[in-house]
Amino acid sequence: MSPTGLSWLPDPPPPTVRCYWEHIWRLFGAVVHRGVWLCLAAASSVPVNDDKMTETPSGPESPPAPAVFMRRNLSFAQGFPRFFNCVLVLNAHLSDPIAMLTLLDLPSDVLLLVISTFLDVSDIHLMRQTCREVEQLTRDKSIWFARLEDLRNRGNIPLPPAASDLTTSVGLSSSALESIVVRASITGLNIFLDIWLLIVCDGLVYLWDIRPRRPRKGYCDTLDLRGPGLRWSSYAASLAPGNEQILLAMSSGMAIGSLKKTALYSINIGTSDFTGTGTFNLVRTFDSPNPRTVVALDPNRCLIVLSSSTGTLDIVGWGHRTDNGHISLDEDDTEDLYNGVVALRFLGSHFLAIRTHTIELHLCDGEALQPASDVQPLRHRLPHPLREGAVSISDVLFTVISGLSTRMKLNALAYDGHTLSCYAITIDIPRTTVDSPPAMDVTLVGEMRPPRVQLQSLTRSSSFVSAHALGRQGIRAMWIQRDNLTLTRHVRLCTLNRNATWHEMDTAVNAFLLPSYDLREDLTHCALGEISGHVALANRSGQVFLLPAATTS
Repeated sequence: MSPTGLSWLPDPPPPTVRCYWEHIWRLFGAVVHRGVWLCLAAASSVPVNDDKMTETPSGPESPPAPAVFMRRNLSFAQGFPRFFNCVLVLNAHLSDPIAMLTLLDLPSDVLLLVISTFLDVSDIHLMRQTCREVEQLTRDKSIWFARLEDLRNRGNIPLPPAASDLTTSVGLSSSALESIVVRASITGLNIFLDIWLLIVCDGLVYLWDIRPRRPRKGYCDTLDLRGPGLRWSSYAASLAPGNEQILLAMSSGMAIGSLKKTALYSINIGTSDFTGTGTFNLVRTFDSPNPRTVVALDPNRCLIVLSSSTGTLDIVGWGHRTDNGHISLDEDDTEDLYNGVVALRFLGSHFLAIRTHTIELHLCDGEALQPASDVQPLRHRLPHPLREGAVSISDVLFTVISGLSTRMKLNALAYDGHTLSCYAITIDIPRTTVDSPPAMDVTLVGEMRPPRVQLQSLTRSSSFVSAHALGRQGIRAMWIQRDNLTLTRHVRLCTLNRNATWHEMDTAVNAFLLPSYDLREDLTHCALGEISGHVALANRSGQVFLLPAATTS
């Protein structure tokens, strides 16, 4: 598997007996438009059976049969104009049943060259739905082996051990090669301890060692959760106490009428003789009749927080906690607006909930984890609603003040569709809440607001943020900014000084520039290694890139 191949496409439906030649010609016409005639023109030296060419009669009153015309032009054409005229004549004869046979009359090696060189994976899967002969052709091992060789020659994409060198990859089957190079949408990226890059796709999880100058650099271990009707849509990952394991919780939606599943896995990362065998271990699964989204994962409390509705959170435990519960959030102050939970963090006897319109601090009622009914939550209303999944939170810094209270500080990076804002959140928790209640202060300490441009009679932002990340210490931040006019993607980094009261985020440096009009190259996810400076990027096509630390330092 490769970053290019961090994507899974479901198997296409079985091919039908009837051949949909019109669909074939539409695909073939697109191929010709992309320059495939260069390969077909090179096939003009292929020997042609002249006796077979004369089997189809064509009198002086009728034009030659397109199949014969195609063979003659492939054999005797000199230069592109003659061959291109051949394609035009074939298009003019689409109503002739014989003309529809010309695609499969081409030599198999020519078709294999066209498919392996010019077609995307999605196009190949579409071609499988036309007829059995084409379906069998697209499963030829040479197609997927050529794509694997291309990934290997690029040199910047780590591959699984079985596909890392020519000797081992030759023995792989066609289906195994295809599973390595196909693409799928990325669900998220995480960097842990500046060593491990965790890549979560739809049903696939990959773990990479990104340490430089290491003998096992780029080693990959894979967890495959693909299955009929399964779609893993949300996840949360966190380091376990002791930094020996990564805990990963994933939630899936299944076919209508089936149970929805949440799975918890532990990933071993602390052993010195890490070999990858048995790295992923299933801890527990949780079933539910309703779809749920993973909101938070707390390794210290052994709890997973799931969201199934706007004001209700489901709590499931593992290990010493086998009880399940619910958190009902107070909705009196929402003014009938949608106020879903975007992020959540447990803070001792309290929990912090960042929602669409508010930042709230709730007091937990003992082990039941219910908000205390007699204590009103502290709320800070945000100026603009946040997008779902558009919040990055740093680790919590605990400080004890005079033995009377505990002060907790953390930073949050949030995007509301217009402005990327950095908030400093300070929470004071007294030893006893009888005499003095807790206090929460939310301060805006920095923002990045793209300049606005005039487009005819409308005024709009010149760019938007497609992804962002905040380091665990809250000192480094990054975001991906895409221009609306040029479609150029800017990877920007900035430093957030803890002692500063305001951060000039507009002066962030450009670490990487990607000018491209191809929307498949949109950078949709990112992860930041705060100490090493590593930056991981993922685009819409399922490719993952790692910027070297020298670029981002």
